[in-house]
Amino acid sequence: MRPYLLAHEQRARAKQQRARRRTLWFAVHGIDVGPRRIHGVDVASRRMRGNEVTAA
Repeated sequence: MRPYLLAHEQRARAKQQRARRRTLWFAVHGIDVGPRRIHGVDVASRRMRGNEVTAA
């Protein structure tokens, strides 16, 4: 196997591990970072742009 292919796989695994650890750290501190989309439906809070107004 070529070393650059192994390096790519190792970087991908390390990136996944960092994401899992970051999610766990957030969970320990009470922050939910669940999926943004569930069954094709956007469930994340929407960010407001400067020119948008919310209905009360």
